[in-house]
Amino acid sequence: MKFEIMPILNIIPSANTDFKWVSENIDPQCKIVGWENLVGKVVRLSFKINIESGKNILCVLYSDTGNGYKEETSLILNADSEGYVSEELQFPHSLQALRLDPISCEASFSFSEIVVDILGDTNCDLKRVIRLSDFKSIDYNDEKGYCFSEKGSRHYCYIEPRKTDKVKNFLTLLEKSVGLLSIIVPTYNTDLILLERLIQSVRNQWYTNWELIFVDDASPSEQTTNYLNALESTSNSIKVKKLISNVGIAGATNEAIRLATGNYVVFLDHDDELTSDCLYELAFEIEKKSPDFIYSDEDKITTNGSYVEPHFKPVWSPDSMMSTMYTCHVMCIKKTILERVGGLRSFYDGCQDWDLVLRISELTTKISHIPKVLYHWRIIPGSTAADVGAKPYILQATQNVRLDAIKRRGLDGSLEPLKNYPGYYRVKYALQNNPLVSIIIPTRDNCIVLERAINSIFNKSSYVNIEVIIVDNGSVEEETLKYLNSLDSNTKVKVVRHNIPFNYSELNNVGVKNSGGDIYIFANDDVEVITSDWIEDLSAYSQLKHVGAVGAKLLYPGNGKIQHAGVVNLERGPCHAFLGQDPESPGYYLRNQLEYNWLAVTGACMAVEASKFKQVGGFDESLPVAYNDIDICIRLYKNGFYNLVCQAVHLYHHESVSRGLDAIDESKLVRLKSDMRHLYSKHADYFQYDPFYSVNLDCDSLNFDLV
Repeated sequence: MKFEIMPILNIIPSANTDFKWVSENIDPQCKIVGWENLVGKVVRLSFKINIESGKNILCVLYSDTGNGYKEETSLILNADSEGYVSEELQFPHSLQALRLDPISCEASFSFSEIVVDILGDTNCDLKRVIRLSDFKSIDYNDEKGYCFSEKGSRHYCYIEPRKTDKVKNFLTLLEKSVGLLSIIVPTYNTDLILLERLIQSVRNQWYTNWELIFVDDASPSEQTTNYLNALESTSNSIKVKKLISNVGIAGATNEAIRLATGNYVVFLDHDDELTSDCLYELAFEIEKKSPDFIYSDEDKITTNGSYVEPHFKPVWSPDSMMSTMYTCHVMCIKKTILERVGGLRSFYDGCQDWDLVLRISELTTKISHIPKVLYHWRIIPGSTAADVGAKPYILQATQNVRLDAIKRRGLDGSLEPLKNYPGYYRVKYALQNNPLVSIIIPTRDNCIVLERAINSIFNKSSYVNIEVIIVDNGSVEEETLKYLNSLDSNTKVKVVRHNIPFNYSELNNVGVKNSGGDIYIFANDDVEVITSDWIEDLSAYSQLKHVGAVGAKLLYPGNGKIQHAGVVNLERGPCHAFLGQDPESPGYYLRNQLEYNWLAVTGACMAVEASKFKQVGGFDESLPVAYNDIDICIRLYKNGFYNLVCQAVHLYHHESVSRGLDAIDESKLVRLKSDMRHLYSKHADYFQYDPFYSVNLDCDSLNFDLV
């Protein structure tokens, strides 16, 4: 193939015999001769930029597909320290020209070793070829229940970040103000290749003010001990201590903490890796907020070196933390907090980090999440990264850490095995003090569905200390009036007449004024109870001091699919997560099965403790129809309460039987959009933002899909 890189602008011949060209300013431009051969092709493009010493390379490729050269469609081509560039690229059929800006400074330079390999055909726009790794999909069988398989079609690729000039300039100040970061690594018979990769990942850190502390837990492997013996002499930043007897991972980690001299301790497992920007991002967060505990997103490395299974996490979520060890890696903790909490506990080896985080969260609320992948967790056969059930003792420890936390916090609760997911348990709290629960149901001329709802409450519910407040919004149909009158004989039912233009918020507030409960459950008149202990489960969670609104999993009655399992605040507005999915499917990291925190839950079935409801001022009556439930959930969250969905509680929801679907009627659609604008005028900080939905996920996906 004829392929050349030829100067066209701001470049003249160089007087320096070592280089062919010299740039006249910071914007030298070259044309690609032979670009026609690249149209519709996937190629590997390789070349070397030779540049005078001390000058930086910033190589940018521009494509013209009929609209000229644009910055937003350009690609930065990564050059290594020797100036070599090697990229696999896809070129579109609409390609009309290519331009290469090799450097961004005044310097002498030249090109050499230009090679183009044709790899295949493409119909894509100009972009990098991403090496795809299968994201594990979900299979089901009778023996294992729901389990991950290797046959997925979802893909992910980790892309190394670029250290910009702005970052370089800021690092000097940051390293002085934040100071030393202590990275601690307990080792035991560690594979030397993996240990070298770990060390290299630390040496590659942008942030250089670190110390790396190894504590070997009496490894019998001579290879490991000999390597560690020689390691300390290679750098003043590396410390090694070998224990005489084996004390377990918690004991070895505690010894490493004692040796740490930095104000913050970064936890690193002996076969994992940090991303190059990890310490920089941690230090930046420390500089901004001075948190006591920091965690980040993470992914996993397979045995063949592929990056898979990214975990894009929410902000601090206390109930999610009781459900699963979601914070995981990377973990950075202020040393004074580690000393206050007493370090790790050997009784929980295998889940020692989970136990530690639960105890730390009882001491501080200064917890930060960095929504970036800063840690690569290596999948090794027999490791917990590969299979939580690989080490049976860990399964017992996962229960012990939570049972201990429940007891330590003065609560009453137990763990319930997760159906179809061996090794996983949900937390089931016990209802305290036999509270009166007021179930508030607005209705109007909806006799059949209302009667079904009331019957299911009294016939299927195991909890009996309840009152049902029916707020009648001006019913006129004879059948409805007759049914409402028939309820007079039931001492646990009160019918309140409130004949106004429909205002869901006002009707519920009126219901509250006419109730005497310690806990309110707001329910639509078109729900139907499935789970007998639904009142106990919703109410018990609502009694927790930190909890605001508690939602249930609502199902469509015809096909049993999900109508509501939590609300995500997407780019298009608040939406129901996992809509139309199988209620037994896992969801993103078991969000559809475990009790996770959410920004909001639907008001079609929502429990709130009376004191908290009154603290935030009840429902906002300026939102008469839509988004009033989202509004009160956001206000609860702003007041320090966490909302959650109790996924074990199931009800049918005969959705919108009462009012019809908003999206069908044009006038209702207009009103819906108006209500959404009003919602975001009240909560501008939550416009297209959900702290419990990662910015790294698809901005409009109900299913937590990757972008």
